[in-house]
Amino acid sequence: QAGDPYAAGVDRSNDPRSVISVVRGRAALVRFVIVLRIGAIATLVAGAALVTNAPIRLAAAGALAVLLSVGQVWLLAVRPETVQHPMLFVLVDLAGGAAVFVLTRADPVYYAFTCTSAAVAGALFGLRAAPLWAGQMIAGYLVVAAVLRAEEVPESLATHLTGIPALFVLAGVAASVARTAVTRQVELA
Repeated sequence: QAGDPYAAGVDRSNDPRSVISVVRGRAALVRFVIVLRIGAIATLVAGAALVTNAPIRLAAAGALAVLLSVGQVWLLAVRPETVQHPMLFVLVDLAGGAAVFVLTRADPVYYAFTCTSAAVAGALFGLRAAPLWAGQMIAGYLVVAAVLRAEEVPESLATHLTGIPALFVLAGVAASVARTAVTRQVELA
């Protein structure tokens, strides 16, 4: 297929159709991460309601997180080029996480939202988001320390709590790897 600019192995990095495909691929990846967030938060809130006498603020924070996330998924479906402004998208996502934190303090909804915020940053920035993940992890450990000082937490639960902030970095790295794979796949297609 000599002369075919769309044959496998041909560099198409300057082809506008390829750039559009990369944008759509990244938007789809971010949508996927946020849909996972919606599922995780819905599961956490439902589980807490069934197993414990969950406070109303957990349900309110869950509802807020799901509404914010549904809005993001809708925006990315309608305007995938939104990912071309990754800093703004990540800042809005982090602001949503801050709102969830204000409502919950350190409930599971906060951790789920923050973990997926790290993944959103990884999907948009790749490994360049590492400073953000480090900041989220440090903030997460500060929150865990505050919870452990303020409440009577069983030792076994304290051990689990101290592992949660490390998941922020892992989620970010995983999304970063997925970003690379999606970009490479689109470029080869």
